[in-house]
Amino acid sequence: MLSDQLAKAWRERRESVAVDATMRFSDAGLVLGAGTVLAASGETVRDVSVEPDEPRLRALLAAAHRRRPAAAALAHLRKAAQRWSEGEDALAAMHLALSGLGRLARPQADAHRLFLADGLLKSGLEADAIIAAIEAGGGGEHRGRTAATAEASGELPPVGGIGD
Repeated sequence: MLSDQLAKAWRERRESVAVDATMRFSDAGLVLGAGTVLAASGETVRDVSVEPDEPRLRALLAAAHRRRPAAAALAHLRKAAQRWSEGEDALAAMHLALSGLGRLARPQADAHRLFLADGLLKSGLEADAIIAAIEAGGGGEHRGRTAATAEASGELPPVGGIGD
């Protein structure tokens, strides 16, 4: 069952990778959370391209932040990737910060949700379905408390819930 596979994969990932609340460029590309690749490197480590209209990127960011990413935020991510490719690390970091998407509010729960969304996309789920599930979940006050409580206690949120 897919949920069992994702739960096992998450446990393995958590054992091998620390959750990083800050978006950054790495050898793999633009990464967030527990090493989830948002935009992969190309032929070289510096060859990272962010396409704001790319459905996978939009779905992953929606899952990580529990809201659809704004066009201006995506434009900053594109500029960050351009600056990274040009070797302008400080300007790349500035654009990541200006995007407003560069830091996870609840690192454990947000990284888990991001990881699950990536797994669902890889299994064939459409990006629009993930965005719709996130928007339907609402990300309201109750859901935030649930994620915060799970994070504070060291528990992980349930595998079955994308929005929580």
